[in-house]
Amino acid sequence: MLEFQTSVKDSDIKIALIATYPKMSSILLRLASQKGVFLYNEFASFDDAAAFAQKYESEFDAILSRGATAAYIERVVGIPVVSIPISPFDLIQTLFGIETKGQVIAFFNFRRKIFGVRLIEKIFQCKIHEYTFENLADIERGIQDCIKKDIKTVIGGTVAKSLADSSGMNGIEISSGEETIYNAFLETIKLVNTRKDEIRKAARKAMAFDSLTEGIVILNEKNEVSLFNTAMEKISELDRTGVLNKNIREIAKSGSKDIADVFRASDLKLVLETGKKIENKLHTIGDSVLTVSHFPVKSKEKVIGLVSTFDDVTKIVELENQIRNKLHTKGFVAKHKFSDIVTSPDNVKMKALINRSMMYANTKSTILIQGESGTGKELFAQSIHNESAFAKGPFVAVNCAAIPVNLLESELFGYEPGAFTGAKKEGKQGLFELSHNGTIFLDEVGEVPMELQPRLLRVIEEREIMRVGGDRIVPVNVRIISATNKDLKLKVEKGEFREDLFYRLNVLSISIPPLRERKEDIGLIIRSFLLKNYHLSPEDWALVDEIMPRLIEYHWPGNIRQLVNVIERISLLFGQRLDPDVRSELLGNILDNEGKKEEAAAIRLKVSLDRSLKSTIADLESQIIELCLVKYDNNQQEVMKRLDIGRSTLWRKIKREENHKFQK
Repeated sequence: MLEFQTSVKDSDIKIALIATYPKMSSILLRLASQKGVFLYNEFASFDDAAAFAQKYESEFDAILSRGATAAYIERVVGIPVVSIPISPFDLIQTLFGIETKGQVIAFFNFRRKIFGVRLIEKIFQCKIHEYTFENLADIERGIQDCIKKDIKTVIGGTVAKSLADSSGMNGIEISSGEETIYNAFLETIKLVNTRKDEIRKAARKAMAFDSLTEGIVILNEKNEVSLFNTAMEKISELDRTGVLNKNIREIAKSGSKDIADVFRASDLKLVLETGKKIENKLHTIGDSVLTVSHFPVKSKEKVIGLVSTFDDVTKIVELENQIRNKLHTKGFVAKHKFSDIVTSPDNVKMKALINRSMMYANTKSTILIQGESGTGKELFAQSIHNESAFAKGPFVAVNCAAIPVNLLESELFGYEPGAFTGAKKEGKQGLFELSHNGTIFLDEVGEVPMELQPRLLRVIEEREIMRVGGDRIVPVNVRIISATNKDLKLKVEKGEFREDLFYRLNVLSISIPPLRERKEDIGLIIRSFLLKNYHLSPEDWALVDEIMPRLIEYHWPGNIRQLVNVIERISLLFGQRLDPDVRSELLGNILDNEGKKEEAAAIRLKVSLDRSLKSTIADLESQIIELCLVKYDNNQQEVMKRLDIGRSTLWRKIKREENHKFQK
């Protein structure tokens, strides 16, 4: 182990000085002590200096030397080597110490001539012959030339002085001045610090690349590997130390056929010469199936290399499943397709409707789906989404009637932090933002309040929103499908719905017929639902066949939703060993109950003729609302739809009835 000649404790910089004369050492030792740098001093030149540097390179951050000795060292080490130069001032200082008038003097300098030699000749009234050299042989030839020219004085480094002395000439060793040594020393410290920073940056970059699960290979313009991360080592089963700085084609030829297939010469040429990228090509390496992409690296429009990425297809599938599961959790996925719509081959009207809907799916226009409650409007909306260019995006369904008026705006458009009392401190994305690159389904769009309709109109026209409390525009790429069971034209005439919004929503229109107009489909719908959700025995199917005529003939005011509810109640009888008469009675009760629900309102209404017309009508309204609430299990939303009244009207009537009962 080498012992450093300075004893500074706070510095991590270690420099080796390979000196050619003692004065150089003394100056640098003093400077190193002042700057807090560890310094090791060694006297050597040329090959001896190179051998020493090569042996102890790992001990140092940089090496300081002079002239040819520095050049010899630089060839064999990978750390910075700084050469202490000879300046014109150094030559002047040397000439001051000798007799120069009328003399011919030889000056040996490494690689370059000194500036201002002709002026120096005039100052010292002498003739100076300059000799530049690269190695020892050059100095020896120069000394021989001096002998031929009968030059008596030779100025140069240690080797030139020694050879001149041994040839009978006066050899004078030139010294670098203190300022020159000081500047070289500062340059060395700067180089060391810069190199340490680069090593730290490279380490951080390597750590970042090594933390990636995808394989990364970076090539320069010569197809030489400059980066090969840990994931790529595992994929290729190659050791990075064996591939770095080597041509990838040579590696491929001598290694795996799979790697050779990935880095085909034609692909590399295409990327490096044309700057075109190659994306997501499937390759097999060992037992792994990967998608491989090659991207050009450019500097000022010139391709200087390429980056290749390797993604394990299995991991990609797993990630997609996670994303899908997350979207399913949020409910932003359309589950149904046109193939899920059950209709008879003989139902020409439904077949035409499905074909027209499929045609609409291939456009980006807004669609209005009209139909009674329970006819399957969302089923059509999901099918259109899954058939459209937006199929890979989210499907966000919004029931505009189910969200309180005071919350509907913030739900649709989102809000900024602190927009209102109770808002989340981080703000919230609205449903339009969440449906970006997908479809938003506005169910019961006729229930959107008048004060909110202008904002909805702007989204449809401009495809951009502004959050509540916000001041910036957020563009959204979204397909808008709306649905209603109301007559929007009538609402427009009554001034309850904006005409311009109606026309924007109704660019393309679909009207779904009620179930009572699809008698030929009822049997198919029932059988499809049963096959999908139950395992029926032959006896159960016999029961279904027994009641099928009654189910087909019933007028189904609640449409498919009501039909499904009835089938679910009937399913309670499946697998039960009941007396035929008991079973028939239970079936009758189930089916008769549906009819009674429809008749109940008319049967139970009572009118008092002893009161005023206004009071009598108010009582009738209260009875109707009360009966509807019972009929629809206190579902106020359904009651509003059936009676074609708004939320505020319903609440006012309920409040009046409560006050009336309280007074009684």
